[in-house]
Order: sequence, then structure tokens, then C-alpha cells
Amino acid sequence: MKSITRLLPFLLLGTLLLAVTGCNSKSMAPQMSAASVQFKVGDDPADQALAFEITIKSVMLNSSTGSTPNVLSAPVDIELTHLAGTFEPLGLANVSPGTYNSASITLGPAELKFLDPNTQTVKEQQFPATAGAVTVTFTQPIVVGSTPTIVNIDFNLGMALTFNGTNFTFDPTKITVSQVSIGAENGQGPEDGKMEDLSGTVTGISGTLPGGSFTISTDEADSSLMFNTDSNTIFEPSAAAVMVNTIVEVDATTQADGSFLAKKVKAEVENDGQGGEMRDQLEVEGVVTTRTPAPPSPVTSFAIVVQDEASPGTVMPTPGNTMTVTVGGGTNFRVKLDNLPAGFTFDATSLNVAQRIEADTETPDTSMITAKTVTLKKQALTGTVSGLSGNNFTLMVDTSSFFASLTGKTTVAVTTQPGTTINGSLTNAAKARVRGLLFFDPVGGTYSLLATQIDINP
Repeated sequence: MKSITRLLPFLLLGTLLLAVTGCNSKSMAPQMSAASVQFKVGDDPADQALAFEITIKSVMLNSSTGSTPNVLSAPVDIELTHLAGTFEPLGLANVSPGTYNSASITLGPAELKFLDPNTQTVKEQQFPATAGAVTVTFTQPIVVGSTPTIVNIDFNLGMALTFNGTNFTFDPTKITVSQVSIGAENGQGPEDGKMEDLSGTVTGISGTLPGGSFTISTDEADSSLMFNTDSNTIFEPSAAAVMVNTIVEVDATTQADGSFLAKKVKAEVENDGQGGEMRDQLEVEGVVTTRTPAPPSPVTSFAIVVQDEASPGTVMPTPGNTMTVTVGGGTNFRVKLDNLPAGFTFDATSLNVAQRIEADTETPDTSMITAKTVTLKKQALTGTVSGLSGNNFTLMVDTSSFFASLTGKTTVAVTTQPGTTINGSLTNAAKARVRGLLFFDPVGGTYSLLATQIDINP
């Protein structure tokens, strides 16, 4: 399938506006009009899926008067497993005011990479394009008026993929579509305006940062997404490091008027050892499936199933493929969390299978790289709550999950912190989806999940 990056959905943002409003601009700053809609896409995780890429050919909103605005004017490829338990923007469009009762979604081919629980090997399965559009009837009508709003499309792979012991079936009728209002800035989540770890390449800068704005796009896109900055925007390592053709990771919020405000911007640059900087040319993310040697020895190489990638160039792996990552004495290990509690460590000794990581390199390749930096990334696991103590508990995962197959373990200790969001009533025996950072103790051989969000009975 076509290679994508985390921000591949933005490939269509410029053409979205062309299709819906006739605007000729390629800038992806939200259009401040009577019916500005941000479309987001997300997923409820499937326990065995390591990567799932699907083509969305079109999304049409069906109104009470029969009109059907098409918010996509060309197909787009989406990798869904990295969106487990979260949402990211799919596109921006000015939709005609009205009441919409359903969506017609036309899907192209899909590709699944999964861990066979019988053989503990990575397998691939192809799904053909759906015959005709999938009609998704809304539980509550979507009402578009004069206020900017958000529409979430959830693929619900946890329900849409069913394993029969050998292969999977895929049921796209499990897709749900819902509308939410833009949340209060300080309390936004991924579903109502927050953006976290959006990766892309800087295509333009307007004014001086901070205070000015910048645009990012994938290497495949001719459109861009605009972020405003202010005096509170945090830049790493500095605002001066944000330059055209630099890979960046952006945390941002959606403002009440639909515009985007960057809260944190990390430029993917490395120290060259001589007081200068070298810019990373490839960023890949995925789940670790093997590591050499076995713990507790420090890792020298590991393999991931690629879920996501970003590069200012054209050399990059395809999502679902295996990438071998070599680790050296100069490789840095980091965790993207401002206040990491004591007792949680991520380094060459504690990197292990089943963790989701990001590897950055200055020398891109399609199958093998040497990492300058390895970062522990958020992921989601589902299971049953047991041993509840306060808001901490043990998560009992399914024996057929990729986590159990890779690690041989069916329990994960879940630790919450003051900022953890808990949606629902946390009780023993409840089904829970936990999103956070997965740590490994190489001495005890146990895993713990530092939770950022817990959804009960998702």
C-alpha cells in the first residue's frame, strides 16, 4: 500500500476545501466561516493488530434535505493502530449549515499486520475494497451552524476485526460518527480539539517564532496545516531550530474560532558532537517485536512493525513493514513526559518487546537504520480491572493479544497520576482501555503502564 506518515490525513486538507467550498488556497488554516468543521479519525484498539492501513475513498454527509457534501475529493490512506484510544485530524472543511443524519463512507483496500497467537509470528492479511458505500447512521444528528465544530470518525477495530483462529474478518459497519463541541482549551482531550505528537515537515514560517505561525505537511502533501504560536509556546531545543524542511512534533489545541495554537514544538535535531546540530531525516514509530540480546543485557538492535513515519525526503518504510533498528553508544533514550514519576525508567536495558517506540535517524532507509534517539511512545491496551487500590490496578489482558503473545504475560500493573483522565466508574471486573506509556523492569521481568487516560467499558 501507499506509504504514509502520521499526518498523511492532511494530504487532503487543501482539496477538502476545494471540494466543499471552492476555495483555491492550499493553506490548511481553518476557514473562519459559518460552518467550519474539523473531521477527526480514531480507533478503539484491536488486541492482535500491529498495523492496519486502509484507504478512505470518500466521506459524504447525508442531510435531512438530501444534500450530500463530499468532504474528501481524493482517496487517503490511514494507518489506524497508532490512533488506538485517541483521535487525530483527518481534514478541515466548510460544510453547508444543516442537520445531517448519516454518513456514506466508501472504503478501498485494507492491509492488516497481526501477531498470530498460535505461532507468535507476524502475519499479513489483505481485505478488498468494500462493495459500495458503508452507511453510518448517527445516534444523534450532526448539526452544522455558525459555530466551528468537530466530527469524530471512529473505526472501532476492536469490534470490527474478528479472529476465527486462523484469519480475521473486517466489518466496516462498526464505524461510528459523532459530533462534539470544541472543548475548553485547558481541558481538551483528543476527541474535542487537543492534538498530541503530530509529526510533519515544516513547509513555511510566517513572522518570528514565538508569536508568528508555521505550517507543516507530510513529504507527500502539497497542502499544509497552520499553527499559531505565542509567548507560552514551548520550543525544543529552541524556536530557532524550527526551520523549513525540519521534522517537528507538535502538541496543540483548537481555539474557539477553529484555529490551532501550538503548545509545544519539538524540532527533531541532534547534537553533532562538535557544538552544532544535525537534522533527523527519518522518524519511524511502531511496536517492538524482537530485541537482541535478551534482557537484562542492554539492547544492541531491535525490530518494529512500522505504524507511522515522517521524513522530508522520499526514503522511508511502508507502514506494516518490519524495520530493524541498531542501537549504539551514542543513541539517546527519552520519554516524552514532562514529569516522569520516580521508579519509571526507559533506556537500553529496559527497552523490550511490546513497547511502542519512535526511532530517529540522520540516515534514512526502508528497512534498517541506526537510531540517534529512541523515544517511548504512548499506546493503548485493553483488559479487565483487578486488584483495584485507589486508582491503581492490575490490567488482565487477553491471552490472544499481541502483548501476551510477545511477552508471555497476561498482567500489567497500571499506575495513575494526578493528570490521568478517567472516563467512567473504575471498579474491579470492569473492562478498561488504558492509554499511556508501557515500561519494562528488566530485573523483575514485569511490565507497568503509566496511564494518561482510562476509558471504562469503551
